[in-house]
Amino acid sequence: SILVNEAFVAENNLKNPLGKVITLDKYFQDSIPKTIVGVVGNVHHGSMRDRLKPGVMFMQNWASGGILLKINAAGVQDGLRKFEELYHELLPEAVYSYAFMDDLNKRQYENDLRWKTIFSAGSIISILICCLGLFGLVYIAGQQRTKEIGIRKVIGASNLCIVKMISLDFVKLVFIAFIIATPLALVAVDEWLSNFAFRIQPGLKLFASAILITALMVIASTILLAMRIAKANPVKALRQ
Repeated sequence: SILVNEAFVAENNLKNPLGKVITLDKYFQDSIPKTIVGVVGNVHHGSMRDRLKPGVMFMQNWASGGILLKINAAGVQDGLRKFEELYHELLPEAVYSYAFMDDLNKRQYENDLRWKTIFSAGSIISILICCLGLFGLVYIAGQQRTKEIGIRKVIGASNLCIVKMISLDFVKLVFIAFIIATPLALVAVDEWLSNFAFRIQPGLKLFASAILITALMVIASTILLAMRIAKANPVKALRQ
């Protein structure tokens, strides 16, 4: 007699699995007929990259693998000690070792976490370089239009008008960059997620906070320098 999971039932197109007699030579080197006596829910044991696999449970007269043990978080060490004593009592010649499931799960994603750190650091550095580049472009643009800014201020232009004049073109460039970069980022993220059997569907909401924070940093650095240029003495600008 065997128990099977829902994935096994679906893969083998078993309409009414209970009581059916099957062989498992498709999965094991075992051609002995077995009767399905129960169906259990799917339990995912592997990485999120792996699809749910058909599962079969049956009694065997030889031991293999390991034991899954759930211990109360408040008494982990005491529970492990008692289990080790029982293990050595029942299997005195067997090697005893254990590992926590959360540690095993983390190991499956070590490479992903490493790349996350690399991309996060790279993104921060890229944003800082972008802000410095825009800062330099705004400064150069302001220096090239020093006399124009001075004349505009003399004839009554406000600091706000000067700031708009200097920064508007650069703000437009930033938004154009976001329009181009967002679809490319969506494609890249979707391509990476295609490696996972269990995954989210990336959407614009996923990028909304990143776009907003980056846009605020870039626009703020642009406007702050534009304000500094706008507040300069127009008389000095006209004398140059």
